[in-house]
Amino acid sequence: MDRTRIKSSISSDRISNLPCDIIDNILKYLPLREVVRTSILSRGWRCKWVSIPYLVFNEIFQESLPEEYDIEPIIYQILLLHKGPIIKFILKDIDFKVYPAIGHWLHFLSNHHVEELALRYTFIEQPIPYHLFTFDHLRHLYLANVFISLPPAFKGFNRLLRLELVDVEIALAELKMLISKCPMLEYMDLEDLYCVTGELEIDAPNLKSFFFSGELFIFCFKNASHLSTMSFMTTSDDYSTLEPTESDRNLIQVLGKLSSLKSDGGFLRFLAKGGEPQNLPWYFNHLTDLSLSLIDFQYIVEVKCVLCLIRSCPNLQSLKIESSKSSEADMATTSQYLKAQQNYNIPLGRLQNVKISCASSLEPEMEFVKLLLLKATALRKLEFHCGYAAGEKARSNMLKQLLSFRRASPKARIIFRDV
Repeated sequence: MDRTRIKSSISSDRISNLPCDIIDNILKYLPLREVVRTSILSRGWRCKWVSIPYLVFNEIFQESLPEEYDIEPIIYQILLLHKGPIIKFILKDIDFKVYPAIGHWLHFLSNHHVEELALRYTFIEQPIPYHLFTFDHLRHLYLANVFISLPPAFKGFNRLLRLELVDVEIALAELKMLISKCPMLEYMDLEDLYCVTGELEIDAPNLKSFFFSGELFIFCFKNASHLSTMSFMTTSDDYSTLEPTESDRNLIQVLGKLSSLKSDGGFLRFLAKGGEPQNLPWYFNHLTDLSLSLIDFQYIVEVKCVLCLIRSCPNLQSLKIESSKSSEADMATTSQYLKAQQNYNIPLGRLQNVKISCASSLEPEMEFVKLLLLKATALRKLEFHCGYAAGEKARSNMLKQLLSFRRASPKARIIFRDV
């Protein structure tokens, strides 16, 4: 009877009998502390945790430890006991009592074929140890709140596909060099970098997606023929007094090859350098998805830039706009301008989906929606989301106006969402 029970319990332990790679795949979704605790399950599980290829040390890991525990020696112990490759190493938002020995850890990891590495310091910005630049198996690199200085012997990350730099201090020349030495790079995210202003030349022949936020640089895409998705979120500086440069023309030419673009009011004002544009020098024939955030419909320059951009996208299918009220401009002037546009050709024959969010019942906003409904002959859906500031009476008036607007498309549905 006892033997039968033992056999039954062994056969019912299906997890322990799974192949090692499947067990590793299950364990990678658990917090590291829980993975280590599996060692108490049985003799067979005692050492399974020491070979997991994914090590994540973050705020969740730190909070799972008793307060009196110092996390630095724990990380040392886990690394020393580990066996086998470490594919993923994450160190984010750990509150160290003193500056940790990151250099020792990276030196240890440099021989473990790391493919994904993420470092985000919570302490004062420190230079990245040079050992990082010897990782020749990296495919994804995320660095935040650090100082980067490339060592003279840096040969590049020949397998890197994804690069993310956030709140990083790096010289512009070194950033250019870093990008050029990642020949397989497909995705790049640059956020709030601390660089001397100047021209950033981007030589990335396999780049498909580029995301940028912060103070706008002068970009020159020297080699980015595969780029299809771009996002620009910039500061709200006034560029109207500046004259367009050859690099600006290069950027606009690159935009013409995109299928998806996301930007904000600051980037639209950048397009208006040298004056308010009526038409851009190139059509964006490939652009089907356009998303614009923080658009101030009271500011006529932004409204003109929005329409200029839309006119340049004859194949646009999806349009998303997040409204923002940040100025006290003359609304009447903007409203009159939008009303006048009803008499002009705006090519929206392929626009199918529109989403307006954070609306606040301003007259220019409603005139803009009215214009879209009049020109979008293939429109299927228009979503209109009220902002939190809109009162009950304002929301009721917005709904009545929307339903009264004439629609060029008989299939157009208006969805009103009361936030």
